[in-house]
Amino acid sequence: AYPDASVDELQQQSLNVPVLYGVDATQLHEQKFPCKNWDLILFHHPHLGLASLDKDEGHHANRHFRLLCHYFHSASQVSKLVHICLCGTQPETWRLQEAAKMQGLELVKSLSTATPFSQIWNNDSDLVE
Repeated sequence: AYPDASVDELQQQSLNVPVLYGVDATQLHEQKFPCKNWDLILFHHPHLGLASLDKDEGHHANRHFRLLCHYFHSASQVSKLVHICLCGTQPETWRLQEAAKMQGLELVKSLSTATPFSQIWNNDSDLVE
């Protein structure tokens, strides 16, 4: 892990860590990446926007539940370890556990969003084999 590395440092030839932008998180299994199997897939703070929140919070939550289902389906095809970062009540209102379970995934770790990411997956014992 590279806990203190910036994106520029990660992209340097010496570290050889691919950093990708503009990737559809619901179609990871369809992308032509340099690698087909990843150690860890991360999705930080997914959000579809606030347009419908004022009108129908239930509809808003359901749209995000569907996003999580599609993400988990796709990510689980290219990695055994799938990470998502949500905040506040999003895990409950977006039914995170239900979405993951529908794709055969189980919760390995749950931490506060105040925890720096470098401390979440900081050693090999944290990774599922």
